Amino acid sequence: MKLSIHDDLIQFSKQCANAISATSTADLIQDGVTHLGSRLDSATPKDFIPPNLPVVSQVKNVTDSPFLFNYDEIAADIKWRPSPRADFDAEVMALSSFNEMLKLGDVVAGLMFMTPNQIYPEHRHSPQEVYFVLSGSASWLYGGNKEYQQQQPGDVIYNHPNDLHGMKTGNEALLAFYFLWGDAAAKYSF
Repeated sequence: MKLSIHDDLIQFSKQCANAISATSTADLIQDGVTHLGSRLDSATPKDFIPPNLPVVSQVKNVTDSPFLFNYDEIAADIKWRPSPRADFDAEVMALSSFNEMLKLGDVVAGLMFMTPNQIYPEHRHSPQEVYFVLSGSASWLYGGNKEYQQQQPGDVIYNHPNDLHGMKTGNEALLAFYFLWGDAAAKYSF
């Protein structure tokens, strides 16, 4: 494990938070970004071992975008895991819960990666959640909408508590930063 991976991970998360803050003026999102920022400022490292999952060989295969920040420096060295909702072998989708590498208190943050032509199942949960599309376009069901909408790098997606949401990739891989916060968020931390 790289000695600086924790610092690189915090830097990456702060860059995502700053981009979200600059992109959205919604009060709920700004409150979430402020909350995330305070947890990142006090984050402490956890020891971890990056697993060797099939999808890890693909996590660097994302379309270039101005929102990748220092992703190339962390992609292969962070802990990826199968999604609890889909692809239990992590062959085409994976999550990286930053809470497995950093102590973040009542915030759950991480990355979601999906290869092309995949469906992340529709689901809902009690904590509010923000996604920030880093690379790749995909169709998203979110925010109480009834139909999927195309989202691209730089888009901010907000889900109120218990909003039904899901994703569908097309012909390119999707990489998105996410965070959940509030009393119920810790339940969703790995």
